[in-house]
Amino acid sequence: MRKAKNNRRIPKHYFRPEITQCPQCGTALSRLYTLWDKIIVTMQGRLHVFNQAYHCSNPLCSHAPIIYRSEAADRLAPKGSSFSFDLIIHIGWWRFWEHQTLDEIRSKLRDRRLPISRRHILNLILDFLALVCATQPQRLAAFRREWERHGVSVSVDGLQPET
Repeated sequence: MRKAKNNRRIPKHYFRPEITQCPQCGTALSRLYTLWDKIIVTMQGRLHVFNQAYHCSNPLCSHAPIIYRSEAADRLAPKGSSFSFDLIIHIGWWRFWEHQTLDEIRSKLRDRRLPISRRHILNLILDFLALVCATQPQRLAAFRREWERHGVSVSVDGLQPET
């Protein structure tokens, strides 16, 4: 039988919205509830993160129903994941740019006291590939002006001529 993880010594981090006053009426935002709390595994270790929801306490304000949340907390990890973006990117870098095997990546993570199974490392590699695919429209937009000015030239290398 597996032993439960001891989460009592994990440092807790509370996040609140970056703004403290309502942008419409200027009233101080008040805390509503905790949007989410989860334990996130980062390259530095595990963190217990709380994202607090705030709203405008003025009932006459048109922004009163709007819920404000911390962008910094949302940027720590992908939605639904308990692994941080920095960990996912490190694992992807080690796999695709340093050409390390799953066992080498696993031993690197173990040295940092981050015990992650081989199967989960595979899942994080898939998450990394999804992040890379999500950046493709931005890369193409960066070249769009150049393409419009000079056009696109395609070259194929390595073909053997027919005889």
